[in-house]
Amino acid sequence: MENNNKQNFAKPTWQFNLALYSFIIISALMIYGYNYLSSQMILEIPPIMAKVNPNLYIKDFTVQENLLFTPRYYYQNLIAFLVNLGLNFSWSHFVYYIMSFSSFILGLYALGKHFGNSQLSAGILAFLGLMAIEGTVGYVSLFRTEPIPAILAMGFAIWGVYFSFCQRWILGYFFFGLAALIHILIGLLGGVMLAPLLLLNTLKNRRFRIFISAVIIFTIFLGLIYIPMQLTGTTNTGKMSNQEFVYLYGYLRVPHHIIPSVFPIQNWRTFINFMLGGILLTLISDKLELIDKKSIIIVISTAFFCLFLGYIFVEVYPLALVAKMQLARTTPFAMLMVLIVISVLAQEYYQQRNIGLILFLIITATTHNGSFLLFLLAFVFIILKLTNNTQIIQSRLTAWITGVGAILFLVLYPLPSSLTEIINRLFFKFLLLFIFLIPFFLEQWLGYGQKIQVLVYGLSLGTIVFFVLGLAQALPTNLANLFLKNLAITEQPPSNNSLEIITLKFRDLSPQDALIVVPPSEAEFRLYSQRSVVVDFRNFPFSDQGLQEWAIRIKAILGTNNPPLSWRNVDSFYQNRSASDLEKAARSYGANYILTQKKWHPNIKGKIFIQDNKWIIYQLN
Repeated sequence: MENNNKQNFAKPTWQFNLALYSFIIISALMIYGYNYLSSQMILEIPPIMAKVNPNLYIKDFTVQENLLFTPRYYYQNLIAFLVNLGLNFSWSHFVYYIMSFSSFILGLYALGKHFGNSQLSAGILAFLGLMAIEGTVGYVSLFRTEPIPAILAMGFAIWGVYFSFCQRWILGYFFFGLAALIHILIGLLGGVMLAPLLLLNTLKNRRFRIFISAVIIFTIFLGLIYIPMQLTGTTNTGKMSNQEFVYLYGYLRVPHHIIPSVFPIQNWRTFINFMLGGILLTLISDKLELIDKKSIIIVISTAFFCLFLGYIFVEVYPLALVAKMQLARTTPFAMLMVLIVISVLAQEYYQQRNIGLILFLIITATTHNGSFLLFLLAFVFIILKLTNNTQIIQSRLTAWITGVGAILFLVLYPLPSSLTEIINRLFFKFLLLFIFLIPFFLEQWLGYGQKIQVLVYGLSLGTIVFFVLGLAQALPTNLANLFLKNLAITEQPPSNNSLEIITLKFRDLSPQDALIVVPPSEAEFRLYSQRSVVVDFRNFPFSDQGLQEWAIRIKAILGTNNPPLSWRNVDSFYQNRSASDLEKAARSYGANYILTQKKWHPNIKGKIFIQDNKWIIYQLN
């Protein structure tokens, strides 16, 4: 009996782990979801299409600028590589997203196991890494459902964090370098956030060779981006002053990423609550070692310092370099530190059989406005610890109050509109959490006996088959609709409104080298029509001269390029332009088509090329 028990809990084989984590990752992906044609992806695809088919967008200034050597160069070529092998654009992105998603999940498991030394910490960290809502500013995230470069880069950056905390600095900065090739800011800022730990470790252990090696490797990867850009003249050309660059790039184009005073007050409040709560929770943890506590607090403090630098050198004393770095992108790494602390505390409270507190920590981290409750809990706990009243934390009453309170908060805030919404809030989050905790259940209670192995292999095979059938659209109708609703792997927009219909008609009826003036908010028109556009607000070049030309074109179309222009209000300026103004702007750039609404510009001098309900395309004489 004892031998059987030992066999059941023996270390699982690599084949078993492969089957187990394949089941977890695929199941998690189907629940978490995927959105190919997000608003950001619409901007990324046209340059790749032009790279694959040089006959597309030959008159499109923005696309041609983005075909130069830019920070997107390696990302674009990775996608183009699979397209040239025969995959379409949507499937090429999905393949890389699956790879990034898998790497990200496994990296979170590794981090959780490193800090918490348990499968419980690992599973909870994997869950929080996907589902945590608050903890950043500047409209950036730790992970998303869309295959944008920043998210694909996170698949590498997570391992940079892991190996750095394992003090394998050379390998850590190698992964930060790989991340930089996909999205330079994710890799660069990931390395910057861990740099204080590398420096302190070097000074403490006198391991200068490792420090120099890590810096050299990291610099080589950054050089693979910066040096070609410098040689081809796409950066630091001296054609723009710091003030002009910050004005165009920061205030005009992406203030939501760059200008701290523009970030919503609510975002600042939740971010500060989340970070301060995380620091306090770090201090009360008994399981975290002192060196880990210091490291986590240093990383969080580095994010605050970077945000301060962002304010000083963007809004007070503008520097183009600081604006380009978008220092708000450091906050996802600080957020990750807090999630690590929560996962470690979950293991501590599990050992105390305090499931209520575990639920409270998980739910507050994954619910809107939960950061205040997280900070409040941490503040109360630090007071109890300082006054030697920690027995209150371990009491059953505390467990019940926090557990029930957290579930009520999840169910009732904000007030649900139906019973179905309540069920959805509870079901999908707890299902995903359960899936991530399967390795913990096996290690803690079920073991790895023959029956369990058969079950896991069966679940893995069944999940893979279901996933493949879903991708092949071979499932029954109801299941197929549910599958495709959550995993939106599609290339064509649903043609259910006037603008989408006219866009596709223009693609079919116009010559491939057509150039058209469109309302600057319509970034989608370029992608779906596969035709060149004079300018739109959301697509902009990376080069200095390209950014200047973009601003000139915006002014030519709208009559102004002064803030507070945004993609939400540019159409009002376009609407108020006279027909003659638009005709003059179109002819100045060699465009022979204008897209507008009938009520906006009914007297444009040209023939009606396409019209459908309220939208109309004129062909100029």
